[in-house]
Amino acid sequence: DIKAVKTNIEAPFGLFPYMILYTGLRKGELLALTWEDINLKQRTITVNKSIYHRYNVPYLKEPKTVKGIRTIPIPDKLLPHLKPKKKGLIFRNDHGTYITAKEYQTLWRNYQKASGVTCTAHQLRHCYATMLYENNVKEKTAQALLGHAQLSTTMDIYTDIIASYIKEASEELYKMDIK
Repeated sequence: DIKAVKTNIEAPFGLFPYMILYTGLRKGELLALTWEDINLKQRTITVNKSIYHRYNVPYLKEPKTVKGIRTIPIPDKLLPHLKPKKKGLIFRNDHGTYITAKEYQTLWRNYQKASGVTCTAHQLRHCYATMLYENNVKEKTAQALLGHAQLSTTMDIYTDIIASYIKEASEELYKMDIK
């Protein structure tokens, strides 16, 4: 799925999963993101709001906790794809307003059909956490980047990552022998 996300950025709605993969933003944070939140000179994205849906209607809200308000770096891989053409929402519906829950589901489903991606947006957020772990990003830094209120939330994700590596390594460990 990661390779498919990387190679299908030009697909309709392709920037959305690509941005989650390289920023770790939550779906609601990305749906609320505006071009004004992106500072290309400083290579940062300011996260200070989120969208949640009640039934089908989108509502703007502040992050649940103070830790949810954060500024994150724009990685090299994402930078060339951020070309503000207009002001306002990066991801918007045909009326120029927030995407409804049904519109999101349609956009995501169509993107999946076009790209072959089978994962969810939240699973891509976990891929970002894995990337942080693989690049030796300290837990407290990962907590800040992911906007987790509690370090334990970040540690739970890191623990899951470690467990999956151990499971992967187990096949080789089963075959080991001393010479």
